[in-house]
Amino acid sequence: MLLLVGTALIAAMDAVVKLMSTSLGALQITWGRYVTQAILLFLVISPRQSVLRLRTRKLPLHLFRVSLLLVSSVLFFGALATMSLAEANAISFTAPLLITVLSGLILGEVVGVRRWIAVATGFAGVLLVVQPGSGVMGWAALLPLIAAVCAALYHVTTRLLARTEDPANTLYFAALVGGLGLSMVVPFFWAPLTAQLLLGMVTVGTLGTVGHFFLIRAFQIVPAATLSPFLYVYLLWATALGWLVFGDVPGPATMLGAAIILGSGLYVYRHSGHESEAHLR
Repeated sequence: MLLLVGTALIAAMDAVVKLMSTSLGALQITWGRYVTQAILLFLVISPRQSVLRLRTRKLPLHLFRVSLLLVSSVLFFGALATMSLAEANAISFTAPLLITVLSGLILGEVVGVRRWIAVATGFAGVLLVVQPGSGVMGWAALLPLIAAVCAALYHVTTRLLARTEDPANTLYFAALVGGLGLSMVVPFFWAPLTAQLLLGMVTVGTLGTVGHFFLIRAFQIVPAATLSPFLYVYLLWATALGWLVFGDVPGPATMLGAAIILGSGLYVYRHSGHESEAHLR
């Protein structure tokens, strides 16, 4: 139930981001998302524990990991400006497949023929969604795909950190680095804020922070290998919200491609037992 609620909140966050993307750029929205998270974590939810969460013996690796998370968020939010929630999320959910590839290349893990076949099948599903050469999506389809690459690298880095660090600390590092770091860049991409847009930013940050708290709590209770397949329920939330809020009905190719990606991802999860926590923006 924690995971279902958490994924629903993050899907709602993405819907609000898509609504705001007509008025604000992805970088400014991402900045607002993590500034709000910083305020919630450091001033409201756990001001005493926040400083302790920032203590680490591997600061460079933490900063690299958080940078991957921020880049992934900016790219995905940028994709929502021109793509439907279902399309963008179907492509971004190739991250578990990419984790398999990177685990073999970077961590030296044995992948096996069957998992390689699952990865290849999953990317065939991506081609169905994107339909290269048709001009349906164009270059925008690269944004969620690159975001998925960053998310996969984020997870691989998580597995390195998890040996000595609590992966949940990323929430605090992301809030600090995202809030302060992006503050130095966002003035160059600033668009005027109305009260409605400011409320939207706060809503995005709140939904993302609370949603991730629920996901982290869920993964603390149940092993990741057991719980991870249920993350794909997020695709159902995203598709439902895309239809209800924006009137986007996925075409047959998108539905079939998403089903192939989902099936391949479930197979990979079933035969890998990842220990990292969930990643959704």
